[in-house]
Amino acid sequence: MNVLALVVTYNRRDLLRRCLGAIQHQTCPPDHILVVENAGSDGTLEMLANEFPDVEVIRHAINLGGAGGWESGIRQAQEGNWDFVWLMDDDASATPQALERLLDAFPAILPPPAFVCSRVVDENGATVNFPHPALDNGSPGGWDRYLASGLVPLKACSFVSVLIPLAHTREVGLPLGHYFLWSDDYEYTLRLGSCGTGWYVSTSQVEHPRPGGLPNPDLALEPNEARLPLYRHLFRNYVETMARHPLHHRHWVLQSLRLLFDVGLTVIRQRRFGRLPLLVSSVGIGIWRGWKVRRR
Repeated sequence: MNVLALVVTYNRRDLLRRCLGAIQHQTCPPDHILVVENAGSDGTLEMLANEFPDVEVIRHAINLGGAGGWESGIRQAQEGNWDFVWLMDDDASATPQALERLLDAFPAILPPPAFVCSRVVDENGATVNFPHPALDNGSPGGWDRYLASGLVPLKACSFVSVLIPLAHTREVGLPLGHYFLWSDDYEYTLRLGSCGTGWYVSTSQVEHPRPGGLPNPDLALEPNEARLPLYRHLFRNYVETMARHPLHHRHWVLQSLRLLFDVGLTVIRQRRFGRLPLLVSSVGIGIWRGWKVRRR
């Protein structure tokens, strides 16, 4: 099975070095590595040329965000003769058997999976980047039965470490580059659900440290004022994703208004009143985008 490892990066030279080193030292290494470089300014290109000369690089003239990077990277992958594409965040580090365990899972699961993803842990070993399970809650044993096997069925997951058959990407198309950041992975793996069920492989592990940062994006608690404009992508993309996937979000407008209420209430309780206009406008843009999608 031929595997292309795909990493999107922006101004994370040292983290990327660690990420690529972990990919190259897999017990079952990928056949090729492709890095999408998002017009950074920290010397990433020079580091790649000097330390990883065999890594293929796509250089964007401007920063297209993670979503734009995944879109162009998977488009490039589709031009090759690869069986799988392994998506990996540039600040993540795969343990040596991560890819081998993902590949081993494919023949063990019937019907064949739409995708398989790794367990992601932070610097303290706690599980983060939780996927979205697709469990039959009425079945005997439920969650415990699946965990005992090390495999959990999924609706969606993050792009921190996910292995996807290239044939499925040709069937469902490319990630939505206009998302720029956040929810592009959720939307795309939901879309891959038309090819089957995704699976969480607990024996495949990837480290994703978050020193000093929030475990999850939180508008009310975000300490870095410079990051606040990025939250526009979080809310409008999530609302658009709900509109695009009505089987998972039947009442997407009501859910959007509930999101506005819940997050708004948290922002008010934290006395971050100046952040409310960003929230309201972002959810509003998401609803507008959603209506455009649903009218097509």
